[in-house]
Amino acid sequence: LFRSNESWNSRRRKDKGYDLESTVEDQVYQGVSAEKWATTRAVKDTKGIILVDSEGNPLIALYHSSGGGYTDSIENLWDENPSPHIKPRPDYDDKSPHFKWTRTFKISDLNNSLSSLNIGEIKNIVPLSASVSKRVTWLDVIGSQGKSQIRGEQLRKLLKLPSSKFNLEISNGIVHFAGRGYGHGLGLSQWGSKSLAENGFNFKQILAHYYIGAKLVKIED
Repeated sequence: LFRSNESWNSRRRKDKGYDLESTVEDQVYQGVSAEKWATTRAVKDTKGIILVDSEGNPLIALYHSSGGGYTDSIENLWDENPSPHIKPRPDYDDKSPHFKWTRTFKISDLNNSLSSLNIGEIKNIVPLSASVSKRVTWLDVIGSQGKSQIRGEQLRKLLKLPSSKFNLEISNGIVHFAGRGYGHGLGLSQWGSKSLAENGFNFKQILAHYYIGAKLVKIED
């Protein structure tokens, strides 16, 4: 059925000897005691059904918690080739607890978090560009010993921000972030999917919305 005999995840962690993480890297799994009837039924009802890309290979089905109103393209945020299946899509996650968020830091407190940039004491952070969904794609972090141009996604991870979809303002030594969404914003939104399901959309329609052009196929045992 597939042109590749290995899934994307098995290629990704081949040197580790396993395929999946039990963390937010893949899907949080807390053991049998945490399983629920509804999710077990969903797994059984969709047994053998997988998403494939336009070449018939298992889809890199990225997902996140909350898109903040719109998801994004993979090439906008990561150093990856464009994907016809991971594109900006309207999200319906306004009931997410992270739909809107704020964070405040003293600029002096950022020195430890951003020490890996090796630019000395942090003086300023300047967004340079944003994607169509308003996520910060590139920015300059200016320090006492130089500056570093990094992706918005990298800053999100370094500062543990909910997403890279934010505006920032620095005044009187305080950095104010105001943003939307939670996670990288690529592929399927969990809160958006929940909203669509509650409004009568089935799993096929939801997947078709978030993964443009991908196909569901049935594989044999």
